[in-house]
Parts: sequence; structure tokens; C-alpha cells
Amino acid sequence: MKKLFPHTLWNRDTTSLLGCAASKFIVFDIIWCLQTTFTSFSLPEVYVNSLLTALLFILPFMLTGKKWLEYLVLFILDGLLISNLMYCRTYNSMIPLESYLLVSNLSDFTASVIDSMRWIDALLPLSTLICIYSLHKRKNRGAEASGRERGAYALRIKQYALTTLAAFLLSVILIFAKGGPEKAFNNLDNANMYTCKVPMYTIFGNLIHEANQQKTVFTPKIKAEIDNWMKHQPAYQPLADSIARKKTLVVIFCESLESWAINRKVEGKEITPNLNRYIADSHTLYAPHVLTQVKGGRSIDGQLLVSTGLLPLMSGCYAMQFPFTHYPSLVKAMKEEHPDLSSYLMTVDKPITWNQSVVAENFGISQMFFNDQWVNDEKVGSRKKLGDVSFMKQIVAKLKKGGIMKKGKSNYLQIVTYSGHNPFVLCPTT
Repeated sequence: MKKLFPHTLWNRDTTSLLGCAASKFIVFDIIWCLQTTFTSFSLPEVYVNSLLTALLFILPFMLTGKKWLEYLVLFILDGLLISNLMYCRTYNSMIPLESYLLVSNLSDFTASVIDSMRWIDALLPLSTLICIYSLHKRKNRGAEASGRERGAYALRIKQYALTTLAAFLLSVILIFAKGGPEKAFNNLDNANMYTCKVPMYTIFGNLIHEANQQKTVFTPKIKAEIDNWMKHQPAYQPLADSIARKKTLVVIFCESLESWAINRKVEGKEITPNLNRYIADSHTLYAPHVLTQVKGGRSIDGQLLVSTGLLPLMSGCYAMQFPFTHYPSLVKAMKEEHPDLSSYLMTVDKPITWNQSVVAENFGISQMFFNDQWVNDEKVGSRKKLGDVSFMKQIVAKLKKGGIMKKGKSNYLQIVTYSGHNPFVLCPTT
């Protein structure tokens, strides 16, 4: 223990900074578990990996002896942890690795970002402020001078490396006791344990694991498995002759609409009167009890699911990694049946949002209407983007004007709404 925790290394400065960093990870785990379960706190990985990561985060101070540099590192850590807590409140997962490069997408969704904040998150930067105050309240006594000042800098680094190595080896032992990194993570992919990954292995362990995941190569063996599965599925059943064949399809994506709003009233008024009317029609298929299938691409993953029938990537966003792939799609299938097909995308988003203009083109959509092609006379949300009422009225006006959705020809129209993206609060009913 004296070799792992020598008094020459663990003076008031280093102990306070390590305690501050370690406490951040524990506080983060507690806040994370508030909306899941505290199962992870019964597992040793939570404590071992929190200590290991905290040791790594005080490396700047160990190397330079500069407190201001360590304080900056701790504040950056606070921002990273809070960002992931906010993301977890919507998606029950950490921010995917590649999504850090998509931060520009947030500029249109400021209201949702702000609504994801909680006062309890302030405990993280508060711990840094308390650490700063405690270390500067009174000057270190001579006995607590840094190793550099006593000419023992090399010994100090050696002692720090030994302590960190011991924590690392303990973490490795726990991982390989569960079959190695891949198996340790995969064993948590179930309904009861999937939210334990981040508390157990920290955000950084999960990011490293995600970065090491290789894309599955489509091999003859995989194709044979798919073909075998397809043989055991029910044969395709065409529509009955009593249902008229249609040449036009309109797909409306209602941004962030959840099924609880359907057939509900607020102060006596229906929230979704038109959808309620359609659902009441016996010809309407309504499936409210469906678990989400989206991954890191979130809303653009929804367009992939509906437009192509494909599942999104397990890691990352297809719209960023594979935007120029030639996807199978509803539009292309209709084009084969009706060569005169005209296809349209109408949205109030920018073309660069989720790389939407490139993706839509590779889905087979030929004409697109983005934010700059609408009159913004109904400003909604913090970004003052076009609200759905005016958006729909302008779409109808375009259709009536002609040139779009030509009569007697086949048409595909995809509409993506916006108003539903704004955050809401569920209030208890009386």
C-alpha cells in the first residue's frame, strides 16, 4: 500500500484533485441511474474504472504541476459528462462516437437541448469549484511541496504510473474474467443490463469499444443464412382485387410524435383530430405498440426504416458514413412500376441537416423543397422555424398551383414536419 499510495505522491493537492475527478464519475453514475436502475452499483467495475479514469484525468497536473491546467481539464470533463446525461434522458444511451462531429445539427434544436438540462447536473461543475476553493483557501505547507520542488519529479511520476498501472490491471482482470472486451460488452446487450454499460466502463471505455467495432463484411455465409431465413417466411400475398391500385403515395413523417398523444384531449380539445379520424377508419392500419428501431441517426434513421426497409447501423449514422450508397427504396420500386413517377421531398430543415439532401437523392427522390423555399410566417421553437399549420397550407397551395403531383401520373411525396420537435412536459391528469 505504501508503494501504491506513497505520502510523497499523495499530498493534499494530488489527493484533492483525484478525489474531485473520481467523485465526478460516481455522481455521474448516480444521476445516470436515476432514470434507469442502480444495478450497476453492485458491480465492481463501476468503482475500479471510475478510479482508473480519474487517475488518467489528473495526468496533466502530474506532468506539469500546474493546477490551472488541471482545473481546465476538469471543467471540460464536466461539460462532456453533462452532455451525455442530457442525451441519455432522451435516448437512454451515451452520445455515439461519430455524433460528436455532428454538433452543428444542434443549432436547430436548441429548445430540446435546454429542456434536457436538470439542476442536479450542476453538481458536476460544483465539485470542481469546491476543489478549487479548498486548494486555494490556504497555501500548502512546506511539507506538502510538490515533487518537482523537492527534486523528486521522476520518482513522483514513477509512483503515479505504478498506482495507475495497478488500477488498469485490476480493470483488465475484471474484463477478461467475463471473457474479454467483446464478450463483456455483448453480455450486457439485454433488456435488464444495457443501461449498465456506461456506469461500468465509463463513457471513455464505451467510446474505445465503439471505435474498435469493425463493420460487418457481407460474406457468402451471411447471404446463405439470409436465404435460409427467407425460405421459412410466409410467401408474399398480393392485395385483394377489391382494393383499387393507386399510382400516388404520400408519406408524412410527424417529427417526434409519440403514440400517447393520439386520441387524447387537452382542455377538451383533441391534440390530433385528423389522425384520430383516420385511425377510426376501418381501412387504417394503426400499430401504436412498437419499440423504437432507430440508432445513432435518430430521425434520419426513421426515414431509412420507412423508405427502404433497412435497419440502421449499430454504431454511427448511415447518412454520414454511407450517404452515396444506392439504397433500395419505395421511390425506386414505384419508378419501376410507373416510369413517369415524379418524386418530392418537402421539409423545413436545411439540406445539410442529417445530410438529408444527399440521402434523399440516393433514395431516388428527384425534387426537394428545403427551408429557404417556404415563407416563414409561423415561427415555432427557439430557432423560429416554420410551424406545421402554415407548412401544410403552403404545401396545399403549391399542389393547387400545379406543376407538382401531376394528375394522371404517378407521384411520390414525402413530407417531414417540424413543430413536434419542440420539447413538451407531461403533466399529471386530475
